[in-house]
Amino acid sequence: MFDNHRPNQSFPLLVKMLDAQQSLSIQVHPNDENARKFFAEPNGKTECWYILAAKPDSVAYYGHQAQSAAEMQKDIKNHQLGSLLTTIKVKPGDLIYVPAGTLHALGAGIVALEIEQSSDNTLRFYDFARIDPVTGKQRPIQIDKAIAVTNFPNHIPDEKLTQPVVDFDNPAITSILRSPYFQISRIKVVGKTQITHQHYSINVVTEGSETLVCDNQEYQIETGMTFIMPTPIKNYWFKGNLTIIQANE
Repeated sequence: MFDNHRPNQSFPLLVKMLDAQQSLSIQVHPNDENARKFFAEPNGKTECWYILAAKPDSVAYYGHQAQSAAEMQKDIKNHQLGSLLTTIKVKPGDLIYVPAGTLHALGAGIVALEIEQSSDNTLRFYDFARIDPVTGKQRPIQIDKAIAVTNFPNHIPDEKLTQPVVDFDNPAITSILRSPYFQISRIKVVGKTQITHQHYSINVVTEGSETLVCDNQEYQIETGMTFIMPTPIKNYWFKGNLTIIQANE
């Protein structure tokens, strides 16, 4: 079903819908090497956000300005987080690639589709002094471990990875991310579109509602639905007017 993945392996990718009504905690994930070193797990967690909705002037926390771990420790000690962290403005339709080792968080007012390596390794760097309603205390943070897996200096991904590339054979498909860990495409259907693929895919309908035709069966799909096309299925069709974000390895 998932190419060469064995039944006892983790699900290949994680896909989540995030609704940040307030700024999420600033966190970082280890890369593959640090996942093995600190967590004894096979892979780290590189991810991306596809922005579905955003209030005017919404921002995401993305990266930092420290040149070394020592400089970051000094800024934290001097309560200079405001000048340490960097932000970027976001709008619907943006694709933001977040390599492992990048400090990051969605700001308030953003709804995003998050696609990532299959891992739950998360180190919380800062949580805006929020109180856990269950414990009545501030939620724990892991600054030392977070700094240990953070990239220094901050790594900015090559813009070519997220440059939109229209499929020559099927202009309804636009590649919007090509990373070593997963590929993301946006499919805009107007009328009828045939999809041919060689690998499994995870699909999220982000706009519209119409019909998926597969193995001579019709399935109604609509905004917010997620479905998987397994590897053995090589051809299928979309009919109607809709937008789909598709992820695969």
